[in-house]
Amino acid sequence: MGRIFVVASPSEMTPEQRSEIERDYGVRLPEGGRLASRHDIEAALAAHPDWQVEFRSGNDWWTAFIRSPTRTASLSVERYSGDPARAHSFHFDTGDSELVADVASAVAARCGPFLVVDESESVVVLVNPDGSRSDVGQESVGGSRPGGR
Repeated sequence: MGRIFVVASPSEMTPEQRSEIERDYGVRLPEGGRLASRHDIEAALAAHPDWQVEFRSGNDWWTAFIRSPTRTASLSVERYSGDPARAHSFHFDTGDSELVADVASAVAARCGPFLVVDESESVVVLVNPDGSRSDVGQESVGGSRPGGR
């Protein structure tokens, strides 16, 4: 089932936002991290040969439609500057929650942790650069996982 997912780096959150998220979701947000560039996202996707990726772009946006053998997801960057090295926020317009978490985890390996939350807040997962995950939502996306890629 496709739904919208917000992806947020703790680095872009205010102290108040961090406190609220930690309180509401019962997860400790690590320090550090950064937003991803197009280069980061393309490299993360290319590192997974079992994912087929189709890119589309316009004047100030681009998307990556990702297909795994059994799932799909659509990653979107809006307000794209045109500079593939510049960091931007990204989200998923639609996608299977497990593939969304896997893609966010692959990007996290390059950029630091991300919190992934779906539009209903039933999926809440913190993905970390070491491959670990804290799956704290009502709906599991493969469960929490220890690190150690």
